[in-house]
Amino acid sequence: MFARTLVAPFDAVRSIVLRLVLAVLGTRGPALLADRSLRVAVYAAFGLFIAAGTTIVAPLWAFALGPLVLGVPHLLADVRYLVVHPALHRRTALAFAVGVPLVAATALVSPVWGLCASFGAIAFARAPIAHKLTALPLWALVVFAAWRHPLASTFVLVHGHNVVAIALFALVFARHKRATWVLVSGFLGFSLLFVSGAADPLLLRPSAVVGPSTGLELSDMIDTLAPVSDPLMGARLAFFFVFAQGVHYLVWLRLVPEEARERPGLRSFASSLRALRADVGLPILGLAVLATVVIGARAMVSLEDSRMLYLRIAGAHAYLEIAFALLFLLEGRSLLGRMVPPPGRRRG
Repeated sequence: MFARTLVAPFDAVRSIVLRLVLAVLGTRGPALLADRSLRVAVYAAFGLFIAAGTTIVAPLWAFALGPLVLGVPHLLADVRYLVVHPALHRRTALAFAVGVPLVAATALVSPVWGLCASFGAIAFARAPIAHKLTALPLWALVVFAAWRHPLASTFVLVHGHNVVAIALFALVFARHKRATWVLVSGFLGFSLLFVSGAADPLLLRPSAVVGPSTGLELSDMIDTLAPVSDPLMGARLAFFFVFAQGVHYLVWLRLVPEEARERPGLRSFASSLRALRADVGLPILGLAVLATVVIGARAMVSLEDSRMLYLRIAGAHAYLEIAFALLFLLEGRSLLGRMVPPPGRRRG
């Protein structure tokens, strides 16, 4: 009852927005709302422009506030769609072999431990032994490289895990090609815009590099995200990360939930909350709410400390996504269970 009351204002606003959309689109409105493939493609396009727009208009604000506002919900989405939906938590040996290194990676802030979680995914994958014997030494080389070059591996992981989310959507979750093409082509196009320097006049204007009053400056963002010798390329890579982070949140908070849902129609906030509770259970949902409150309370004192607290909590989620990707490569669509589109569904 309390939860329903909490989301009631959001559903009221949603109803107003839907009426406006129908009024603006006219006869095309109902088709957009009813056709999942078209709707998800529109969500992808809209989200890409929002991510690019916030990167251009206020990159430091997006870098500082994005994780605080959207971080915990997207971690919950990781658990929901990568663990609960395919019922991986019920495969005890797999859950233990992957979970222990993830806990160690969080406690020790260690990329090597995080990458070791994928050994568990490979070892307990339901795949031919020959495939696993091929994957294990190849992955050992990746872990060895991370151990020998910790700074470089951290840089690759920071940027790469955003791309992993896009790949997972395209290969695992997308029911229709339309949304995949919009997401991938839009991401590549905007990424080229940021990295090539074509957007430099917009990104490097004085008003764009002003951020929250936390002492955070563009140079700090570059040191964190792009420790390269060329400062201009460092700035471009930092802006690229801010954009890619926005797309990462788009994938987990909007696109994957739309595609993973069995029914193709729209769902209210109240229905979404009930489904979330049914999927992850009240204890995990409660922990997510508690984490959000703690991070928010810390932000009232220090925005930068709050962001670092979130990053400490969220450290292992990139390695979970990587482990899931390897498990999917070994097991194929049999891994997904009820997330797989029903036979005969048009794939757009």
